[in-house]
Amino acid sequence: MNDARGIKKALMLVSAIDLREPPSGTLIWWQLFKGLNDLGVDLIVMPFIGRPVESPWWRCHPNPTMSINKVAYSFVKRMAKKPRGQKTVNFSQYLNMDKMIGCYIQNKWCSEIDKLFQKERDIDVVMVFSLPIRPMQRFFRHVRSKWEVPLVYFEADMPEVLPEYNVFGYSYYQGADLSIFDGYISNSEGVNEVVSQIGARNIFSLHYAIDPDIYKPFPRKKNIDVLFSGAGVRGREKWMDKMIFSPARTNLLRIAVSGGWGSNIPEGVENLGYLPFNRWLHTLCSSKLNLNISRFAHANVGKTSTYRIFELCGLGCAVVTNPHKGIEEWYTHGKEIYVLSEDEDPLEVYLSLLSDESRLRRIGELARERTLKEHTYSHRALSLLHYLRSIV
Repeated sequence: MNDARGIKKALMLVSAIDLREPPSGTLIWWQLFKGLNDLGVDLIVMPFIGRPVESPWWRCHPNPTMSINKVAYSFVKRMAKKPRGQKTVNFSQYLNMDKMIGCYIQNKWCSEIDKLFQKERDIDVVMVFSLPIRPMQRFFRHVRSKWEVPLVYFEADMPEVLPEYNVFGYSYYQGADLSIFDGYISNSEGVNEVVSQIGARNIFSLHYAIDPDIYKPFPRKKNIDVLFSGAGVRGREKWMDKMIFSPARTNLLRIAVSGGWGSNIPEGVENLGYLPFNRWLHTLCSSKLNLNISRFAHANVGKTSTYRIFELCGLGCAVVTNPHKGIEEWYTHGKEIYVLSEDEDPLEVYLSLLSDESRLRRIGELARERTLKEHTYSHRALSLLHYLRSIV
């Protein structure tokens, strides 16, 4: 299907396109770009971190500062953890990082982007996917002014990436001016007012989704009662205790977790450890119930989508989730997903659901059906194209 009217060629500047690199959004970009290619868009991908990995759905342009970018990324991650107790890199440290990038990386990227545009003169739009905003502002202005092409920023880590949440230890929104972009996209409708105050224009929300060829039910024996997949308790301490640790202490169910937990698991909870992606999908399908536990910021900033909800529903899992503002926009409580209320006992909910296998099966089937109907990256790619046409 070719539905790329007005957007025939796009340059995608991404945090990474190599799945082995640490930025967590890479698999999401793969799925979205595949969806855009299927609609007839010619994609050129240029990564900020890691190798330029080709695929059947896009071609790549070299990363001109691959080595130093990785060093800078690691430096910021380490610096964010010091001194002890400091949750956010202070502004003087941030500006030093800004100057370091400005002295070398931006110059290299300006030179490389000029070569690319001299070769590819018919690019309709440049999209930026979670690149550091403040440290790269001169580069962004260069692209927009010299080549007169619309520039759109896509942020997939809202709202936790904002400085006020102090989550990642470093926020490239500190001192940023979003007015340099012609459009701004994020995974959260609840942050629209905040980003508009720092200059964002033509604000649009593009929520997470899945590629149904990746996320599909796998036939597996259901030998786990309750499974949670995630990394750590930060931002979800209350619901981790209510939904996992407290029920596990009763020893009534086989309750397991997967992910980077180390030894920080209470007695009664089975730690499956970090699983390779394919085995992880199979393990999810081996659980009778799968849990979504959204972190505080995601759950309480309205209509903020998180990837895990769509992953689980796309797999046809029966999902129990903590309260999450706006989740009813995507899935119906009691039909396609079970949303706990503040005063419910999760263990009682688990036992009730587990006592009715046909109901569990039906919840998973309906969740999968809703996902295929509304929440695939083919849907998101089409929505993105409609948005881009409105500003190009």
